[in-house]
Amino acid sequence: MTRIFCVLASATALALLSTFGLGLMQLGQPPPVRLSVSLSSHIISGLVTGIAVLLVHCLVFTYFLGTGRWIREVAEAYALAEEESLRPARQLKRQAYPSLMLAMLVTIAAIGSGAATHTDPASFIGLTHPIFAVLTLLANGWAFYRQWHAIRQNQVLLERIFAAVRARQANAQVVTHAS
Repeated sequence: MTRIFCVLASATALALLSTFGLGLMQLGQPPPVRLSVSLSSHIISGLVTGIAVLLVHCLVFTYFLGTGRWIREVAEAYALAEEESLRPARQLKRQAYPSLMLAMLVTIAAIGSGAATHTDPASFIGLTHPIFAVLTLLANGWAFYRQWHAIRQNQVLLERIFAAVRARQANAQVVTHAS
């Protein structure tokens, strides 16, 4: 999952930066009567990038839900200590979720403020879109780092659980063969 996440997060970060760059090209220009090519590109890029960002964060959310449940079931089946399995899994989930949710909410706010800016660029809401765009870059950068770190630690935890399960299975085979 670490490699997959790195590829998806990098591609999404690049798309965020590209969309931000397209938006910067619009600053200081009078509101268009019709959509220009660069504004259309920014709008389409923003929508596609926003969906991709939400997809990556939802993937991480689902990953931690799935591995957490798997860890719980394996811990019950093999009588693993909670301190070695369930507690670290919960801590990793708690480490990743706040930044993930914040990044998703700020991204949605940037998309919404962009739509509002397009309808009335001269209003107060027109000022919020660039602010939310910068916050989106910062929140997603922070969230991607936190998620990558949590996924890496989760991989280590899964390997430890695999090792504990293999050891218990080996002990069970030794006991079975000795009988």
